[in-house]
Amino acid sequence: MQETKKTWSGLDVAATNSLLAASALSAAAGTWPEGKRRLPLLSLAIPVYVAFMHVYLLRKVLCRNCHYFGENCCTGWGKLAPLWCEKGDEEAFESGLPLAAAFWATYPLIGGGGILRAYRRDREKARLKHLAVFSILFAAFNLWHIRRACPYCYHREQCPKGKVAMRMEGNEA
Repeated sequence: MQETKKTWSGLDVAATNSLLAASALSAAAGTWPEGKRRLPLLSLAIPVYVAFMHVYLLRKVLCRNCHYFGENCCTGWGKLAPLWCEKGDEEAFESGLPLAAAFWATYPLIGGGGILRAYRRDREKARLKHLAVFSILFAAFNLWHIRRACPYCYHREQCPKGKVAMRMEGNEA
């Protein structure tokens, strides 16, 4: 594994986390029931799911075994991870990747699928705008991360996003 050290700027950390949070909120807004007097379970579940997975569970399975545990990283979570968990074993970093992959695969399906379900229910054209905003924000989040973080990450050869970044650069993983 190549040793690269980078200090990510506050802009990198803010952009990464803001784009993810904004995409979750846009999905919640897109699924909010219009004019109905019922509890918007899906609308509330999406940001809760993202917060639980991204803020807590992924920190437990990825950050604890990460090279950047306790240090500055592209998401800012390396510094925060010690609040949730003890330092693990860097060799076990890959053990958390299946859960991370499941999150990154299910999140756009839940968010986008929820908006489409709401559109099918009430045919409000505004829902399609929410779907477009959600899709753009989620894509922007991933592109920002792949372009700004992956080229410098210690784990890029193990991580699916890092492998995508390497292919985009013309380097095969």
